[in-house]
Amino acid sequence: MVAEGSKRVGVAARDNIIWPAPALRILRRTMLEDYAAERLIVNKGRRLLVEGGETNSIFFQLTGWTALECVSERGERVLIDFSIAGDFIGLTDDGPYASCTVTALTDLALLRIDRTQLNALIEHNQAFRDVYISALQAMLRRTQVRRLALSA
Repeated sequence: MVAEGSKRVGVAARDNIIWPAPALRILRRTMLEDYAAERLIVNKGRRLLVEGGETNSIFFQLTGWTALECVSERGERVLIDFSIAGDFIGLTDDGPYASCTVTALTDLALLRIDRTQLNALIEHNQAFRDVYISALQAMLRRTQVRRLALSA
């Protein structure tokens, strides 16, 4: 619900869900929704992925916030990032195992995409390939910043 006197800026209604502008732009430019195995609603506090757990999917976050955390070499849980609408989750996982634990900080709407479907989408859709490369570049920049912050 929008508080009285406020405006919804950069969002559009779709299936009774308010889609933030970054997610909506990606959905309009690509065929991502057509390749998704399913649309998920995840409640606040639930874990989407568990570090080291098996996964053969990536997720495209449509709404909400998530926290990404991992276990340090000293055995401590370390918050490494947040993701928001328009972000991919699990894109850089190495093989069939989750590289971090992802927890919903708010209720989420997501698309789940099997890795085989992701590969087909990358191969057949230039618009998605551009989005994919941009997402990888953004993750690389964020990883570099995290490394600097953790080493300080």
